[in-house]
Amino acid sequence: MFEQGHEKTFSIVEFTIDNSVEIVPSSWISENQQECKFPCPIPKGFLKVQSNIDSPTEENWTDYKISFVKRYGKSDFYIKILTINIFPLLKFPIKFST
Repeated sequence: MFEQGHEKTFSIVEFTIDNSVEIVPSSWISENQQECKFPCPIPKGFLKVQSNIDSPTEENWTDYKISFVKRYGKSDFYIKILTINIFPLLKFPIKFST
């Protein structure tokens, strides 16, 4: 279902579970652009994985429904700005109550 052969880009997606927005490698998004693999719980050091365009998904990650927002090329000026300015500010989208 999830194709690792996507062009190397980042995508901005909105998780429909809570309307949060994340920047992820586009290879984490399903071919139909309706789901994104994302870990839960978020592992220590995940930001390094998330910000690496070549990071693969893990088998134990969850498939979350998304609204596809925008795809950016690897060398796109805007994704560089987002990576520098936005990644450190992002709060992880999946919130679960116990």
